[in-house]
Amino acid sequence: MTECEAVQERMPEVFHGRAVWGSGELEHLERCETCAAELRLFEATRTLGRGSVDVEALARTVLDRLRTEPLQPAIRRIPWRAGMIGLVALAASVLVFVAAPHRGPQHVAAAGESLAVMPELGGLDDSDLVAVLQSISPSVHDVGHGLVPHLGDLTDSELEQLLQAEGGAE
Repeated sequence: MTECEAVQERMPEVFHGRAVWGSGELEHLERCETCAAELRLFEATRTLGRGSVDVEALARTVLDRLRTEPLQPAIRRIPWRAGMIGLVALAASVLVFVAAPHRGPQHVAAAGESLAVMPELGGLDDSDLVAVLQSISPSVHDVGHGLVPHLGDLTDSELEQLLQAEGGAE
């Protein structure tokens, strides 16, 4: 607990007269603006609820402050120049996106033309290519469905865990 937290924890006790400030706490209140502000708030609440409120004086104070202190707008308005610059930037980005040429593949192979990524496979016919693909990629039957193994690949304890997870066995 920091010194500020300790002082602020004791404020209600001191406020209600159940405790008194120690010398270290008083020194802290003199040098710490946050704790001093918290103490002023406690002291300001001491008069709340006691006596009657002078409504006329309160109304005069509020009206005087409204006349003398400028009101801060709730929403800051954007200057029209900044708004125009933003609008131009938005229009330019839309124009670039719409008018720019599509950057897809520059060359599409015509029928019979080969785009060999691996030139060593260029001389193979279809049946040879199928054989190569089958030798390097596992079939659906070998892999199963994604990350889930076949039920036949599970051990007895794994099957029991699966049944318990599904609520089938207790």
